[in-house]
Amino acid sequence: MKTLREKLFWIIPLMITLIGLSILYFTNLYRFTEPPSENWSREIQVGTMDAYLSPIIHSIEDKTEIILVEEGRILRKTYDANYQLLNEETIPSPMKKWDAYYIENDNQFFFINNTIINGNTNQIIDEADLFVPASKGKHIFYTKGQTIFELTVETGETKEVATTSYPIKFLKNDADYIMAYTKRLESGELTIFRMKSDKYEEIHYENIELGISEQIQNILFTVHDEKLFIGLHSETQSLQNKKTFLYVSETDLSNPNIVLSRIYPHDPITNAPLRGIDHFQLRTIDGKLEFLFRGIGFTYKETNENQAFNIYSMLIEGEDIQTERLSNTYHMSGNPFFIGKNSIGWKQLESDSKNSIFIASNNPNVIEKADKTTLEEYLVAFGMCIGMLSTSIFVLYLLIMWIIFPIIYLAIIALLQKQSNASIEKPIYFYGGVVVYIAGALLFKNHLFPDRGAYVHAPSFLKFDGNDIFFILSFAIIALLSVKLINREWSSSGKYIYFIGLQFLLYTMILGPYYL
Repeated sequence: MKTLREKLFWIIPLMITLIGLSILYFTNLYRFTEPPSENWSREIQVGTMDAYLSPIIHSIEDKTEIILVEEGRILRKTYDANYQLLNEETIPSPMKKWDAYYIENDNQFFFINNTIINGNTNQIIDEADLFVPASKGKHIFYTKGQTIFELTVETGETKEVATTSYPIKFLKNDADYIMAYTKRLESGELTIFRMKSDKYEEIHYENIELGISEQIQNILFTVHDEKLFIGLHSETQSLQNKKTFLYVSETDLSNPNIVLSRIYPHDPITNAPLRGIDHFQLRTIDGKLEFLFRGIGFTYKETNENQAFNIYSMLIEGEDIQTERLSNTYHMSGNPFFIGKNSIGWKQLESDSKNSIFIASNNPNVIEKADKTTLEEYLVAFGMCIGMLSTSIFVLYLLIMWIIFPIIYLAIIALLQKQSNASIEKPIYFYGGVVVYIAGALLFKNHLFPDRGAYVHAPSFLKFDGNDIFFILSFAIIALLSVKLINREWSSSGKYIYFIGLQFLLYTMILGPYYL
């Protein structure tokens, strides 16, 4: 027992270090691998994709078909409702590279250098500026200048369906509706067509102007219950401090009047505005308008910036706006897409030539399936610990003020001893030093515990009202008990230095990694 108490001199600091490292590592691992939102799964990788293309999604009853292109090879993967892989097959194709494509069942069409080609016959269908597969039905819309054409994929036949006043910049489709956006000088023109009696009729035309400082990057629409919903994404044209904006409009189809209102998505974690918003999709669900988009928001990372491109959903119903984070990765995510009602997917940048394709869902079985930690994530969590520990040394600089009183106290005691030849080895001198240290720590506690902003990212068990007094007293008690437990021949000044040093180690290992 005596030998053990002698070894406590080294065992106690070692235990503090190991406990601090364990708390830090498992806190980082939990944060780094936590689901993006409550009742939403982590990401599941379903494949990789050539960087310049996007997957094609077909939802068929309780199955999902995902078509990917990996190094020019087309793969069709079929999943059940829980994203268990049911079948994977390679789709033969005569093409090696293309700009856009359409594949459904045995029909293949490719868009290569402004030319539409039938992949089954190698027949050139037509020249085109834009290539837009229909949202529903076996059709492809494409444009030539001011004219919109429709290609029936089963027959390969094309027909002209509508024209606009100026060349078309954006063409979108939603069921029986087509929206064309044309650009003329600084203003844009929006034209909406509806299918009626097997042909498209113009039902609305309107000028869209945001001013010379903003440039429209994308514009989407959807129709539900005879209401027209429009979403618009713009950017400032300045190369410096570029900003992105989202606009929304809701109007009756019977008498359309498009009034764009700017909306401001906020980070659901920090409530700060999301930055870099782009890559958005639009739909209505349960009578609400839903945006799916990419934005820069809060994500625990291996760096202190804790910001990353992730995928967000925003539900809008009147004045009520609810934003939810749907991905939580430290890589760059983008190009999100809906998969049925309860799932989404997105591309994640891996290299200049390849992206990974991930899905996530609110399906409880998918949530359970995705709740796994990879070796890479264990390693990244370890790397985060190393980075945080390197910055925790900064708290030692802040603690310098706390030892001013103990230094003055020791100087006074040494002076008294010199003048009176009295011994300072009496316990009262050590305990007096403990009281002086605690008094100094409480007096200068704002150096380590400022009123706000110091421990923003600390776990909840470390930041709470009164945590400054709690940790000052708790760490002092731990250090005092440690000194009393150690069986060692040492002077009062040695005990005092150990008492202070042990607390500095506690602050460095427990609180230091989360400072700032």
